[in-house]
Amino acid sequence: MKDTSVKEQHQQEVDHELEDLGDYKDPDELWIKIKSSLENIADKICGKLSPKKRKQWIITEILQNMDEGRKYKDSSNAEGRRKYKQLKREIQRECRKAKAEFYNQQCSEVEQLEKEHSPRMYKKGKGNDE
Repeated sequence: MKDTSVKEQHQQEVDHELEDLGDYKDPDELWIKIKSSLENIADKICGKLSPKKRKQWIITEILQNMDEGRKYKDSSNAEGRRKYKQLKREIQRECRKAKAEFYNQQCSEVEQLEKEHSPRMYKKGKGNDE
């Protein structure tokens, strides 16, 4: 936590929560209570981000067009269907373009690492080096 105000707020919440633990004779129950308290505090203060699976080359404009296309997908009128088909073609075009640019960039980085005889090239080829 780099933000000091968030850090202080988190520390205050933890201190307050740990004061209210009470007496537990069983260490397993105590651990479960501490763990759940810390998780709840972290969720409340920091929030919880669920990672969305998507390809690295998909950019935000494509995602926005996909969301817009979902609105028109089940449209019953001709204008909605036309708009959906237009968006679908546009999304496919943008996806192909973004994917090609992404992989061209990856290839040029690997080629550059190869010229330098860098061992990072092998990590890059395996996908371990971002």
